[in-house]
Amino acid sequence: MSSQPHILIVEDDFLVALDLEAIAADEKGAKVTVCSSVAEAERLISQENFDLAMLDIDVLDGKTFGLAAHLLELRVPFVFLSGSLFEDVPDDLRIVTFLRKPCPAQVIRQTIHSMASGQTY
Repeated sequence: MSSQPHILIVEDDFLVALDLEAIAADEKGAKVTVCSSVAEAERLISQENFDLAMLDIDVLDGKTFGLAAHLLELRVPFVFLSGSLFEDVPDDLRIVTFLRKPCPAQVIRQTIHSMASGQTY
């Protein structure tokens, strides 16, 4: 991973997306791409390389579980950052870090650092 990671944020709440983008961009000058749907995220990951991702579970066009499985296949570290319940996550995706919204900025920063150093899952 480069010293400036490229982070994908999938979040459909505009204000939450802005906050996450600001927090992530502060980390090592990261390049941050934000989208609000699974379809848009899938299009983006087919066109660009991402080092890390943060996924809300419920977005404009459904749940991000298929996208999460795709990111696992691509070996892109990610976390769920959602107001949903952990129990809603399918068993095969429960290995992924789950952060419940609202989540303190410091926890998000620490999680980004953990993902960047390969300490997630």
